[in-house]
Amino acid sequence: MRHIIALIALTFAFTQIEAQAWKKLKEKIEDEVVESVLPGSDTKNNQSNETYNNQSSPSSADRPAQKSGMGGLDHTAKDVTASLDAASGAFSSKNYKSARTSLREAIYTVDMEIGQRILNHLPSQVEGLSAQESNDQIEAYSSSWSGLSVKREYQQGDQWVGITVFNSSFAGMANTAIQSGMYNSYNKQDENQKSVQVNQNQAVISFSESSGYQVNVSLGQETFVLVEGVNIVSEAGMMEIAESFDYNFIKDILGEQ
Repeated sequence: MRHIIALIALTFAFTQIEAQAWKKLKEKIEDEVVESVLPGSDTKNNQSNETYNNQSSPSSADRPAQKSGMGGLDHTAKDVTASLDAASGAFSSKNYKSARTSLREAIYTVDMEIGQRILNHLPSQVEGLSAQESNDQIEAYSSSWSGLSVKREYQQGDQWVGITVFNSSFAGMANTAIQSGMYNSYNKQDENQKSVQVNQNQAVISFSESSGYQVNVSLGQETFVLVEGVNIVSEAGMMEIAESFDYNFIKDILGEQ
């Protein structure tokens, strides 16, 4: 498992170092999405130029303090059909930047809906540990290399379990390591990890005295599930926890074979 984390961390580090290169790649991906949905666009020659004023407002000694519970941001998901209609209208007006923005909004809305359905399908209890639904998390990004992640936690006393579903190109990189049998060579050097099967899915289980168990389950081309356990008494107990989840549902909703 440490090798998966290291691989992802290295990729993120590379992203930071090569920020400009990634930005250009991201723009190219977005252009290709627009071209596939709205053929005939020329985003390079038709993007509008915008400037932003980053100067902050002057401070005032008489400015009141913000009251707790007052205001907030509206996080209501936008309608997918409306976003696609907006993209089509923007394209017709040759406003390709707005067309791209509307397409990203549509993808984001779909990802958030998928994430919520995954959370709704997760069990309310796992081996006596209750779901901490107030800690549920969904993170969705329109760019394919960032993708979607969905997380839920379970806890009872000092025992804790977390499940995180990843669907992205980064997840595909981790799956390649698992499915290629890379961990078979590591097992001889690291007694704290080994290959296993979780509900007929290829997986790797690892253990650390400081952080507990981790089970990484491969679910197709671009999806993997990370199940973590703290203060779980045995490997057998951790495997029972990992097998408590419906991986077929996750594969189906994310289109994995």
